[in-house]
Amino acid sequence: MTSKIVPLIALSILVLTAASFSPFAFKQASAHLSRTFGNYVVEVGWNNEPVYNGLMNAVQITVKKGSGDSAIPVINALKNMQISVTYGTVKKQLDFEPSAAEDVQYL
Repeated sequence: MTSKIVPLIALSILVLTAASFSPFAFKQASAHLSRTFGNYVVEVGWNNEPVYNGLMNAVQITVKKGSGDSAIPVINALKNMQISVTYGTVKKQLDFEPSAAEDVQYL
């Protein structure tokens, strides 16, 4: 009986070890999307994460000029922009206000 268990345990350890090194094993979840437009990086996500159905939340937009850690915030980046969301035939105009927490974020 024990002679059948040892190979099974060894196979299980091998499979678990291989799975832990798989690129699909553990990935960090990110609800923010970053897009680069020329020399500007725009990040869009949720203000409160994780997002729960039925709880108040806001879209968060961050605009920076440059790339990586050297990117500098763009103050009043959405000042003169008209932003709207369309779902089917319904269209809604969105008004973004500067965040009280950070100068470069808009809610």
